[in-house]
Amino acid sequence: MENPIVVFVHGTGVRKKESDASVELIRSHLKPHGFSVKGAPWGDLAGSRAAEKSIPTFEKTGGKSLTDDDREARTWNLLFADPASELRLLALNKPDQTLPRLAGVLDQSIQGLYRPALKGELLATLDAAGVVDVFADACDQIRRHDSFEELRKRALPPEGPYLDAIANAIVAQAAILDEEKRGYGSAITQDSDIRDALVSVVRSALGPGKAAPGKRIVDFLGKGVSAAFSAAFYAGSYAAGTPYLRMRRGKHASASPLAGDILLYQARGEKIRGLIREQILELKVPVVLLGHSLGGVACVDLLMDAKEAELRQRVKMLATVGSQAPYFYEINALSSLEYGEGRELPAYFPWWLNIYDRADFLSYVGESLFRKGVEDHEVRTHQPFPQSHSAYWSRKATYQHLVNAINKHVFHK
Repeated sequence: MENPIVVFVHGTGVRKKESDASVELIRSHLKPHGFSVKGAPWGDLAGSRAAEKSIPTFEKTGGKSLTDDDREARTWNLLFADPASELRLLALNKPDQTLPRLAGVLDQSIQGLYRPALKGELLATLDAAGVVDVFADACDQIRRHDSFEELRKRALPPEGPYLDAIANAIVAQAAILDEEKRGYGSAITQDSDIRDALVSVVRSALGPGKAAPGKRIVDFLGKGVSAAFSAAFYAGSYAAGTPYLRMRRGKHASASPLAGDILLYQARGEKIRGLIREQILELKVPVVLLGHSLGGVACVDLLMDAKEAELRQRVKMLATVGSQAPYFYEINALSSLEYGEGRELPAYFPWWLNIYDRADFLSYVGESLFRKGVEDHEVRTHQPFPQSHSAYWSRKATYQHLVNAINKHVFHK
């Protein structure tokens, strides 16, 4: 059998620029394995229109018991929403009037990152992250932030914990500036390895100083401060109370119609499925259908249709990533298949690989719902939600599972 072409179906809220970027990233990972990749975009032609006047505020809640992954994810959740969140927390320390301040040390450290010109490992890591052109602005914005100014007044030796927080703040700010410039996700928010490598290099460039002992910002919430303050700090750092979200909330809400696409699909999904179908049938080769998020739901519904015999002859395997299809089925909202306890997938349905991340709250598992025909695999993106929902494409494990499944279920190796 000739190598199948992988047809990528994007998910909710995605439009051409983001879809094209995802296709290129997936292609770069699958090309060494001999697979070509084609996109099946539907967002611009059949997606929902942007909402601009009806976005309410919302409250985030979470569990009390945190794993190391939870701490890391929640810390970066806060930082990506408000890069100065750690600086603000550290600035709550009451200064000891008998000890010297670190104001000059902190100020010189951050200025030294981009004056003189960037060079060496720092430049190479910034280039790999794609943020060379926004890095100086990120440093300058953190240095001029009110929380940094407050920290300078209160910081006491040792300087390590402060430099750790400054490194995190700069990297998070660089990610925000990069996303604003590109119009879609930064490599820093998509790939935790790139994020962590950049934090490490920036931290080293800031100066020596003993590092903080792995304390995450979320460990302080509820410890040593009142419950009321914990809630206020968390809400102020993540929800609409932050200056960043207050100033840009309308822009982000109108630019990314996440909920709108889901609602539109549930009401009038046939147009979206029709576009995907047409693009697959244009190909004269075997197809592996790769659906992300709502795109995975559309793929399941399309292949579940008993009338789509011609389409199923073309599609040799289905892979869903971060998909809500199992959830829709379990709550009896999957348009193509009514829920039934212990039900089997139809005999004509292709083999189904389902990839999820427990930190992605829009991903679900299917093995527990069907007796056979679907296989779940977890990929840890090490990113907070919602970044975790689109970070699969930067993880090697995603492609390892995909290639292994193709070899096993398409080529029968």
